[in-house]
Amino acid sequence: MNIALRLTLSIALAWATVLPASAQVFKCSQPDGRIAYQDGACSGRPDKQPLDLDVHQPSLAEQDAAEKRALDEARFVREVESGREYSRRLAQIESDARKRAEERQDERCAEYQRRAEYLESRAYTWYTRRYYRLDMGEARGLRDRYFTECVGRRKPLHTLRQ
Repeated sequence: MNIALRLTLSIALAWATVLPASAQVFKCSQPDGRIAYQDGACSGRPDKQPLDLDVHQPSLAEQDAAEKRALDEARFVREVESGREYSRRLAQIESDARKRAEERQDERCAEYQRRAEYLESRAYTWYTRRYYRLDMGEARGLRDRYFTECVGRRKPLHTLRQ
């Protein structure tokens, strides 16, 4: 659990368990007829008594319910964070697998090119037409594979600029 969440949770629990503060409130009438509430005695009437406010003191059942809600919310946050971390790890694994597959494909494409060049150079050294045609045919097949598997899978440049 990260530090910000722990801090927020501890503040929420502290607020749930803090006893309400008591303060005196005076109801004063202004000269223009408006009513004002203030924390000090009314000017001109120091004998006026403060209002008796009914301060709600939560019962033990309400405090327990608040603590239970806080624990449930903390559990929910942990589950969400756990799910987020699981998704992040899964995405990283998939990204790594995709990168390895692309590297293997690049190696295979380079091998097609290398082998085709070798066969073409070897075809020119043969004195008989039969072996020349065999090597050139195999080289052409490798070039075709290279084109369909390697060139066709790459994105065109105009789609990369977006």
